Amino acid sequence: MATPKQPSQNHVWDGIKWVIDVERLKPNKLNEIANARYEEEVSGYIFKGQTFHSDRQSQDRVFQAYMASLNNPEFTQTWKTKDGWIDMTAQDFITLYNEFQMFLQGLYLKEKGLQDQIDLATTAEELDQISW
Repeated sequence: MATPKQPSQNHVWDGIKWVIDVERLKPNKLNEIANARYEEEVSGYIFKGQTFHSDRQSQDRVFQAYMASLNNPEFTQTWKTKDGWIDMTAQDFITLYNEFQMFLQGLYLKEKGLQDQIDLATTAEELDQISW
């Protein structure tokens, strides 16, 4: 008897029937989780009641303002947020940067925890239960 046609690239023949190979599903789930973390990272960050841009270029600009603030306690800038304009002091930039770094660390720790769950998953059903 001929082997039936493979239902998908994620199926392997176990000698009797086609079964889903969970290891073939894991890379897509890892990408899904990484993309979700990235989207949350760059979707904006709330500080002082304002939503700050948090795309990678904006993160670089905040870092530059943070460094300037460390070097000059009198540093101030008027900053454009998603909600409008805000006057920022050196201490504001230091606090913004430090709080945003904690936020980022939380996102990466969440991603790592979900990646650990993905690594341990043994069935497609277990993988389906893992979401951002």
